[in-house]
Amino acid sequence: MVTLAKKHHRKIINPPTTAEELTARLTNRQQEVLSLLTGGSSNKEIAITLGITPTTVKSHVARLLHSLGVSSRVEAAVLWTETISREGMKKTA
Repeated sequence: MVTLAKKHHRKIINPPTTAEELTARLTNRQQEVLSLLTGGSSNKEIAITLGITPTTVKSHVARLLHSLGVSSRVEAAVLWTETISREGMKKTA
């Protein structure tokens, strides 16, 4: 089975394997931005929600993409969603 991350990204370099590892790579603000981004919010919507400028959001997005080793918002959202859901499955098993 091909995961969504593999489908949307040729190769994620050194992907985090746990939610703890994923969050350790990001600042608290980057995690907030990624969470909102994963929910489908635009930069402008994220900026309004967090009380920051759209330019600052762009900066956070660029840094979190780099920190996660992905090249797009979609790849970051997929990685976040798959990692968090995998952790949820471990807790219920």
